[in-house]
Amino acid sequence: MTYKELYYREVMNQIWDDVCNWTITLSDLKSMTVADLEREFDGINFYYQDYTRDEIIKMYYKTVQDVAEGLELVEFGHITSYMNDEIRESLHAEMAPCSKYEFLRQYLKRDPDFVNLLKTEHFEHWLDMI
Repeated sequence: MTYKELYYREVMNQIWDDVCNWTITLSDLKSMTVADLEREFDGINFYYQDYTRDEIIKMYYKTVQDVAEGLELVEFGHITSYMNDEIRESLHAEMAPCSKYEFLRQYLKRDPDFVNLLKTEHFEHWLDMI
């Protein structure tokens, strides 16, 4: 395993710990930019084996994006489990293939009260993404 792979795994574990402990949310991850990381690491001169600060920031950013993508899939799976089966299946038949966001947007048009469930189950950040 290369140093880069080890670093990726180390950062992935750290980010998942933060997600599981609710110290960072999907919205936080999705809104994070390379510039944010540069500010966070500003003034710190560090190297991870043969990698420069800028390379580490880019690796960290890629890891953040990968975690966000994985978490988004898990959360969307949970969200769909709360949906009305008939509405969900009808929309799927009409719309597939489509994005998760477009699907949720259309679902909310057919079941407007579902917004309340999203808020109750701590998925309200999905409302900002659609």
